[in-house]
Amino acid sequence: MKSTRWLAAFALSLSGIAGVTTGCGDSGGTGGTGGTGTTVSSSTGSKVTSATNSASTGMTGNHSFETAVPVDVNPTENTAGTLVDTDTPDYYSFTGTAGERIVIIVNAQSLAQTDGDDDTVVDPVVTIFNSAKTQIAQDDDAWPRNGRDAQVFTTLPADGTYYYAVQDCNSAFPGASCAPAASVTTFDYESFIADVDKLNFPEVNEGTADNNTNATPVSVAYAIPSGGTAGNYGIYHIDGGFSSGTDVDYFGFTPKPDTVIDATARPRAEFWVQPIGANNGDGSTSNVIISVEDGSGNVLARADQADYTDGDNATNGPINLSVPVTLDAPYFLKISPSGSATSPVSDFYFIEHFVGTFYYGQHELADVTNNLPVTPEELTTPATVTSASFFVDGDIAPAGTDVDWYSMTLPGGLTKVSLFCDAQRQGSGLRNAKFGLYTMGGTNKLGEFTEKATEIGGLFGNNAITLPASTTTLLLKAEAGSQDPTVTGAFYHCTVSAIP
Repeated sequence: MKSTRWLAAFALSLSGIAGVTTGCGDSGGTGGTGGTGTTVSSSTGSKVTSATNSASTGMTGNHSFETAVPVDVNPTENTAGTLVDTDTPDYYSFTGTAGERIVIIVNAQSLAQTDGDDDTVVDPVVTIFNSAKTQIAQDDDAWPRNGRDAQVFTTLPADGTYYYAVQDCNSAFPGASCAPAASVTTFDYESFIADVDKLNFPEVNEGTADNNTNATPVSVAYAIPSGGTAGNYGIYHIDGGFSSGTDVDYFGFTPKPDTVIDATARPRAEFWVQPIGANNGDGSTSNVIISVEDGSGNVLARADQADYTDGDNATNGPINLSVPVTLDAPYFLKISPSGSATSPVSDFYFIEHFVGTFYYGQHELADVTNNLPVTPEELTTPATVTSASFFVDGDIAPAGTDVDWYSMTLPGGLTKVSLFCDAQRQGSGLRNAKFGLYTMGGTNKLGEFTEKATEIGGLFGNNAITLPASTTTLLLKAEAGSQDPTVTGAFYHCTVSAIP
């Protein structure tokens, strides 16, 4: 499923080691205000280590554990392969050690230089198995999602031989909403396995630090990545684990004052928590509660991973805690187990972090006057977005009283639009936030929804809004029922997008 918020810029989550070109490919970003990195754009510099993969060979190749091709962790080249078809996996083996934090990336869409969602290119899924050939982790689409390429993090439980399989979505998830197998004509891919601390974008690991209070946090040290540009600090990999059900981990971060921000947006700190479990997850056995506090200890945002699922759930995906921040001000990320942590070996977490403008979001600037439908704040489509799409990043304060109205001028001939909005889902303290679309004047309601903690909020798919004939202007109304007494953030984000 594509992001419901739209990328303003894609900050690559991985940029390889030792000059290797790898990463979650920049296949869907629309803009240029986020981080920088390198992507796979061709197979140049890669080695073909898989056996012959051709239907004419009668399935000769590395299609079983027994024929798995050995690969190195932290190699100097990507491993190139070609799937036989959408039904047959390729297998690889590697040697790992207990507690080793690894990531495996598989690029196919970015290798083919698609938009990330091309039905003619294989939709890769990567699955990790232990020495007993038991599945321990898996990923279909990387999180944050920017297409169908795969990226899985995990912590290895023991010394020994491990395996990973690369396959198409159709064979990994039979009956799921994969692209039709018959549509796939390009089966090439590249894979790469690395220790998280060897990646060009830094790992921020709790290590042996006593970081259980905000007085002793592990700090995120922002730095421009190699080859990057001023003000673009890229993505950081925050990870750690729980020694008990009462363990708490604090990380400190102070956004750099020169961080590049889109001209119409406000700075946000993004935290993408990797899904847990062996099936389409990182293999962890512990959900987390994640929150962001300001320098005075006020809780600005909070989310419980128990309310979220994995990236293939059409109505409830993983956590993207997205918090408005002030540059050059101190903040704390607090992570604790959701429930009782019972296994220090597998009660771990991986979180991707970025500060800047990752998604389009026109900052609300007319809060004093936009509380009536006759005086709405005007939204404009970003210059780099070709379709009639509008994005707003606002606040409802106080909840229960404040109401925000926005106007959007539509191009001629438009017949349908979708609406996506997040508040509580991205960590805000707003509860029962309600969002609706109206025709000009605010008396003709076309549709509305009330946000739930366990469901992506919006009017899309079969619930998309059909516009009355000759509609030239839409109004968006945002309001909320109440404010959580312990979470002070009152922010929300909405996307209104034309349906082709």
